Amino acid sequence: MFTRNTVETKEVNYLRELGNENFFEITADELSDNGTILACIYRSPASDFYAFLHTLELLIFKVS
Repeated sequence: MFTRNTVETKEVNYLRELGNENFFEITADELSDNGTILACIYRSPASDFYAFLHTLELLIFKVS
């Protein structure tokens, strides 16, 4: 994930545990100014869609 060099961010490491190269890839940063979390996720087209949705639900639960 790329951000402008004038924007202060820090990586959100606790979301890394959700990542799996086969069906749910994730990277996330938190904006230092207001605590907003930006996440980029990718689902492989060959992966199990319902496993992806379950992991996405876990992601939303952890962030909220």
